[in-house]
Amino acid sequence: MGEHKGNTLSLEKVYCSVREIIQEAGNEKTVDPEKTIIYAKTALNTAQQNRMPEEEFDCHLLLVDGFFRLKNYRQAMECVEEALSLAGNLHPLRRTDALIRCGDILQAENNDNKALHSYQEALRIVEDSAPDNRIYGSIIQKIAALYTKQSKFTLAQDYYQELLEWSEKQTDQEIAATALIRLGILHNSSFSYSKALECFLRSLAIFRRLNHIDGILLNRINLGLLYWRRYQYNKALEHMQEAYRLRDETTDKYLPYEISSILSIIYQSLDQKDDYQKHQTEAIRLKFDVHQTPELIATDNRMNTTLGYRLNSLLNVIRRFIESGAGDSIREGVNEVLSLIEKVDNKDLVQKACKVISEYYHHLNEYEQSGIFYMRHIKLNEEILNEREIVHFSEVENSHSLTESEQKAEESINNAKTSAALAVAATASHEVNQPLMIIVGNLELLQKSLRELELSEKQEKYIKNIKTGVDRITDILNKFQNEKDIQFQEYIKSNEMVVFNDPKEPEEEKA
Repeated sequence: MGEHKGNTLSLEKVYCSVREIIQEAGNEKTVDPEKTIIYAKTALNTAQQNRMPEEEFDCHLLLVDGFFRLKNYRQAMECVEEALSLAGNLHPLRRTDALIRCGDILQAENNDNKALHSYQEALRIVEDSAPDNRIYGSIIQKIAALYTKQSKFTLAQDYYQELLEWSEKQTDQEIAATALIRLGILHNSSFSYSKALECFLRSLAIFRRLNHIDGILLNRINLGLLYWRRYQYNKALEHMQEAYRLRDETTDKYLPYEISSILSIIYQSLDQKDDYQKHQTEAIRLKFDVHQTPELIATDNRMNTTLGYRLNSLLNVIRRFIESGAGDSIREGVNEVLSLIEKVDNKDLVQKACKVISEYYHHLNEYEQSGIFYMRHIKLNEEILNEREIVHFSEVENSHSLTESEQKAEESINNAKTSAALAVAATASHEVNQPLMIIVGNLELLQKSLRELELSEKQEKYIKNIKTGVDRITDILNKFQNEKDIQFQEYIKSNEMVVFNDPKEPEEEKA
């Protein structure tokens, strides 16, 4: 008997040791993939020797992460297959973890159809076993992003719409705001500009409530690009200036670069040369610091920004060469401009490019080509003037007309309500705690005096209910001390009541 007890303690020590190594490997995930692999292999050997399938599975997934970050996809896939072979004896959601990683590897290898199959199999498992699990939203996001990558925009839109509805049901505001950004980008790409505006404004409102700086910046960028694409440069400038004001609050190095590059394009469109030059110079400086791109900015938006930035730079160079009389030596730059004007989705920028190219051919005495591009410049200019008359976002904007000052006023009211609730709580805590302690003390004395007697089941329940009630009063008073726990909801006759972030309360045991 003593020997068995010793073995049990030994196994417990092994288990704790393996879990500690796995945790250490997980901590290294964001730092050094090679260390993750070393720790995971160490833990895997011990787990295999002691037949610990759950821990074996976790070790294989850590190895997948390590090899994946080293872009060693073959070994990463081998580890996924090992994990999948173990998953049959574990909870169904564990198989989902492996399938998602399998999909990630296949997508990295540009095997998109197989990746999609892996994600969809994972989705079916979650739908059957835990549709409310956060992983459900993560899989939908991956599928929608994959369809976007494949230019299957209608399918992508369907999945992002499903993600939005799921996140609203789960009251997950951050995922809802993310889904709205993606839907806005897809609407923007399909020229549904009013729908795109609606999505970006809704997402911005959510991220502002959450004080989520990167989310706010991403929406400001998308709104700036949307207005820029529709030639409403002053509106575009408003959003980008607000983004510029907040740029130092983000840790994402790409966002300040994106903001400066878009501002340079907008100032160029407004013919404000000094501001254009300032932000162009800043964008060039920031570009050297960029190591990653934000996951939420759309490829098509980023592409248009980058192409527009490049086109602006080339047009300035061509102008300088023409002014210096050396326009014939910039043929290569002109050819690139001719390629770019077929790709940039902004007629205003394209018509300006056509004017510069017309001047270039005029400089070379190639009057026929100069005339072709000048006529294109005139035609585009007329189209832009007509479109500016047609495009009105005012209806959508009016439905989201909460200004900065109005939002601050609303926040002040909420802060005042919270302060009042905290003041009431302090008073209640002081005034209620003393009689509460008397109740608790007398209840304990009553229980001691009744120990010698045989109480009926109902009498026991009465005493238990009193104790539960006292505990709940104490818990409510404690919650009132933390302003993060306090929220307000409508009660009756336009009055409000205080609710808490964790509203689930234990049911009273009925007598």
